Amino acid sequence: MEDAVGKIRDYVRKHVTGERIWRIAAKATRDSARVTLYTPDKPERLLAPREDEGESIAVGLERGLKERIGRDVTVEVVQAPTAVARFIRISPRKVRHVVDAIRNKPVQDALAILQFVPNSAAKTVSKLIKSAVANAENNHRMDAETLEVIHVHVDEGPTLKRISPRAMGRAYRIAKRVSHITVGVAESEKPARIAQRGKGVARTVGKAPRRAGRTEDAKPKRAEKPAPAAEATKPAKTRAPRKREHKGGE
Repeated sequence: MEDAVGKIRDYVRKHVTGERIWRIAAKATRDSARVTLYTPDKPERLLAPREDEGESIAVGLERGLKERIGRDVTVEVVQAPTAVARFIRISPRKVRHVVDAIRNKPVQDALAILQFVPNSAAKTVSKLIKSAVANAENNHRMDAETLEVIHVHVDEGPTLKRISPRAMGRAYRIAKRVSHITVGVAESEKPARIAQRGKGVARTVGKAPRRAGRTEDAKPKRAEKPAPAAEATKPAKTRAPRKREHKGGE
């Protein structure tokens, strides 16, 4: 089945041009296959018939995939919930270092990672992910626990140009960069990993784990020493006080 899924994805990437597709989800069985395309644009762009060919992109994919893999194929187009933050006063290069750590990860794992990233962009990206999750719940009726970050990219905005006065009447240019951040989420079949481990750790906090080794029954018991017999009390020796001799003078 993995070969069929790989062929489906390769075919879609080659034959769909000029359209933004963030993710290609495919499931294949012996008799049929189901393909889901996640796009940030409206699904009508892929479902409406084109003037030059007379059929839509989705219908053309169904026909072409059926000829290639020999199965009944159903193509579905879903608009991915997105959130966009514009004119963020952080350099795009600095933001890209943060978003590379959460790409293609479950939402709960991504939020857990951003919580410990020592970068000013981590807080902004975390808010943006939460906004995308809210859009998925309210507008698309998706479950927040099954969401995954399928797409995130950072574009460069207009650069604010400032100057710094230097010696001998000179002025050095200061470029203040601006970023546009886009995040897209979709439902994932795999559960979050970090969240599950976190729940297990929280239940065992304050309780030290047992070391693997011999059990208490297997430990050899030490032989108990017999109690010492009571000795007869002897009278304590006392010394007679020593008399001091006083020598008188003549």
